Amino acid sequence: MIYPEETYFSYQKAKTIVQRLKLKTSLQWKQYARSGAKLKDIPSDPSLVYGRTGEWKGWADWLGTAKNPEKKFLPYKEAQAFVETLKITNVKEWKLYCTSGDKPDTIPAYPPDVYQNTGEWQGWRSWFGKQNYVSFKLNFLPFEQARAFAHTLRLCSLYEWQQYCKFGDKPDNIPVWPDRIYSGKGGWKGWKNWLGNLHPNIIKRNIEKSIASQSNFLPFEQARTFVHTLNFKSEHDWLLYCRSGNKPTDIPDIPSIMYKHTGEWKDWNDWLGISADDSLLHFLPYQNARAFVHKLKLENQTKWDFYCKSGNIPQDIPIDPDTFYTETGEWTDWKDWLGV
Repeated sequence: MIYPEETYFSYQKAKTIVQRLKLKTSLQWKQYARSGAKLKDIPSDPSLVYGRTGEWKGWADWLGTAKNPEKKFLPYKEAQAFVETLKITNVKEWKLYCTSGDKPDTIPAYPPDVYQNTGEWQGWRSWFGKQNYVSFKLNFLPFEQARAFAHTLRLCSLYEWQQYCKFGDKPDNIPVWPDRIYSGKGGWKGWKNWLGNLHPNIIKRNIEKSIASQSNFLPFEQARTFVHTLNFKSEHDWLLYCRSGNKPTDIPDIPSIMYKHTGEWKDWNDWLGISADDSLLHFLPYQNARAFVHKLKLENQTKWDFYCKSGNIPQDIPIDPDTFYTETGEWTDWKDWLGV
């Protein structure tokens, strides 16, 4: 089956429909978008789709919650100072607190929605207070036990790990970002060591197992024909599309693995339908890309994600540098990438 090219309602029309749902946070929107009840004419990631057209004005505008937010919620520093006194150590405890009825109305239940657009949001660690958040690490298994669990998953890449954390049944005592939790003296030795795919034979076995469970994918020729209708110009466009939630389930996220196994994969130019002369899908070498990123003066990964969603990122800079440059063997860590 060949799928038609995706089209969406105008921003205003989509926003009007969405606001009838009475959703309060972007987290609630994401849960709704995954529920299967969303109209296909409304994108799963509106910040991406309408950000490109210049219409996106933030989650509060999208959900219809932008009614004098500056009067409803405390300024970030005051709100954070209050939360710090609660001695909450992690997001799970925060959610319980928000549903307890004890939270003041002047404190947002999902602070990224309120403070990220102002540039003040610095992550959950800062929100809870660094001295409180340290105890969050104690809730995780020791590195050796956590890594042993990760090995049982037979995942092949950082991308698959991220997908598992989003949609899989990950235990609470396994961190989403083990490189942050187990860095330094924690035992962290890199993503290949964490996933257990150091040996080529293990990678091959994992891929074969993955493909055996994904027999519902279209044959290569049909899948490639569909992808050509999207008129993407780079692998960057493909990654954004896979993240949007609009990709048909019978098209693989990682065709280079799926169809390389069958012997049909050639390269990204062939997959996307780009001539060699027009190809824009070659990312800069790590050193060059990092030098560009350092000039942006971004302070943390949250601000990097916000920058990527702004639509200003050049196409020769990957939005997932930790994934791309890990595969090339050049990735160090986020501090090195951002220059902080």
